[in-house]
Amino acid sequence: GTFDGRTTRSMALNTSDDGFIYTLNLPSNTDSVHLSTGLVDIQLASQVISGVRFLKSTENAKIEQLWGDSAVFNFTPYYNNIDLVFIDGAHSCEYVESDTSVALKMVKSSGGLIVWHDAHLFGVVKFLKMWIQKNNYPLYFIKGTSLAIAEIKNGLPIEMKVE
Repeated sequence: GTFDGRTTRSMALNTSDDGFIYTLNLPSNTDSVHLSTGLVDIQLASQVISGVRFLKSTENAKIEQLWGDSAVFNFTPYYNNIDLVFIDGAHSCEYVESDTSVALKMVKSSGGLIVWHDAHLFGVVKFLKMWIQKNNYPLYFIKGTSLAIAEIKNGLPIEMKVE
């Protein structure tokens, strides 16, 4: 989710000159979504102007704002094209599972990263624990943050080389 665009703008500020960011958010008039999630996840789309923190900034030239429900959005143009996917949207286990499945397809086969926000909360932690246990995937929780990260290659998590 884009929400007010603070994270999106920060990412744009910290990318190379040729870096580009796509951000997806529910349209502000959304009253229902495809998968189950809490009402607060839907209401957040109308609480602020989505992307307001980058819309009139110089970083806006490096950002494309997309609109839709991630459970049914057509991500195929982005498959095997993305270096980093940041998952921060609906917090239900069902949405995190769906978003993760799509993220695995979007990350370049040569390698990239998936980062989950709120990794210690709600359905996010429930999904991540289940995903790790079921598949024995390497996943790293970044101490002192709400983030988890996995390195992806050829559509699967791999052991990260931490230096």
